[in-house]
Amino acid sequence: MANQVQVDKAVVDGRHQRIRARGHKARIFVIAPRRVEHQKVILAAEPLDRKYILENISKLVVKSANEAGGYGMLIGPASTKAECESFRAQVAANPRNFIAQDPIALSRSPTYCDGELQGRHIDLRPYILYGKKITVTPGGLTRVALRKGSLVVNSSQGGGSKDTWVLTGDE
Repeated sequence: MANQVQVDKAVVDGRHQRIRARGHKARIFVIAPRRVEHQKVILAAEPLDRKYILENISKLVVKSANEAGGYGMLIGPASTKAECESFRAQVAANPRNFIAQDPIALSRSPTYCDGELQGRHIDLRPYILYGKKITVTPGGLTRVALRKGSLVVNSSQGGGSKDTWVLTGDE
């Protein structure tokens, strides 16, 4: 299987995924086999889930259920032993405040940083309009982790955004 593109809380992968956008043919180029799946959430409030989180914290992404914007989270595989131990204590003390997920390998994209092109992790938030019908617009917001090596794309944590282009036309 090839690379995956994280789309907010879901994963989309596929060689070419065709969508209808405003009555025109559009193609979103995605680098991998097509699949949409919801990211499983592990609830620390549940005793068996909590045990799993505490035993595997260094392998998981653990988030505070009451914070947003990349705050109150631990990316276990990218964290030190001390950071994992600190989070383990927080989860054990207040399990209702935490959830966990398996990490997703974010795609990387060339990004202009410090006067040169450098690879940075990205995720895509598509614009989907919901009303009498559901419409996927031709584009979206690509969030970028601007700090080298960072997996956090939130703008409040030093992330940025970049243009997302959808090519349209007849084939």
